[in-house]
Amino acid sequence: MNNKIKILIVLIILGIGGGAIGYYMYNKPHENIENKKAAYTLSTDDLMAEFETTEEEAKEKYKDKLLQVNGTVQGINKSDDGGITILFASSGTSMGNVKAGLQKESAGKAADLKSGDEVTIKGRLNGVNKMDEMGIEMIDIELSRCVVVE
Repeated sequence: MNNKIKILIVLIILGIGGGAIGYYMYNKPHENIENKKAAYTLSTDDLMAEFETTEEEAKEKYKDKLLQVNGTVQGINKSDDGGITILFASSGTSMGNVKAGLQKESAGKAADLKSGDEVTIKGRLNGVNKMDEMGIEMIDIELSRCVVVE
């Protein structure tokens, strides 16, 4: 066999292997957060206070960790595709919010929630947005793939 055919065979094998891996990763089921133990359990006020005082340390501590947080619902946003985001009220000096984007499987448990209700959710820290509006510093903490804890 000449070198061109060998190279072509290797490229075909690599292409098939790459396609198979891509297909597997695309169809891989999400982790079952509901049955996993949270790395940290705290209130939304405590989480916000920690980010206000030691933001970089808090980011490192909670990044990609499973958190179980409880707090008072300030509002609920429902998207057209059935997604629900819970916005938690802050009782401290914070000008920010904790937002929890629920998994669609947990949306039914959140259907009856309203402003003022206490709720506990479990989810992963997705990101922290820090804004400075007219000299007022605001921190938004975002949790993703959340489930409502009974």
